[in-house]
Amino acid sequence: MSLLKVSDIGVRYSRLTAVRNVSFTLEEGEVLFITGPNGAGKSSLLRAIAGVTPPAGGRIDFAGRDITGLVPETIARLGLSMVPEGRDVFASLTIEENLMVGTGMHSGENGWRARAAAELETVYATFPILKERRHSQAGLLSGGNSRCW
Repeated sequence: MSLLKVSDIGVRYSRLTAVRNVSFTLEEGEVLFITGPNGAGKSSLLRAIAGVTPPAGGRIDFAGRDITGLVPETIARLGLSMVPEGRDVFASLTIEENLMVGTGMHSGENGWRARAAAELETVYATFPILKERRHSQAGLLSGGNSRCW
């Protein structure tokens, strides 16, 4: 069973198509980087997966469950959330505090502190610059730095 399966997802803003028929499968332990120029639909795709923006079509499965169209809070409680970027970060919080916001969704689960610490270490291993700057205010990051997480 795939951890995340995105099938033919589309995102539209009125008449503008931001994402068209994107599909991929992500197995547990895999890392997927989504790159592209400004306006390519990267954030729109991630916002659809996290439930922030409703998809215009397609299906999203997480851990064997259809999460298409669920609200972000429900999706986050399942263990999938999106760390905001740019102007959407909590500017007065540190980088680490911003990263920890999503882990609070697991606070009712047994062992959530250990799980949150492990998730944070995974982020730091992937983006070492964030570990170096973890005590800095997130609002002071440049646009390029805030987009790396």
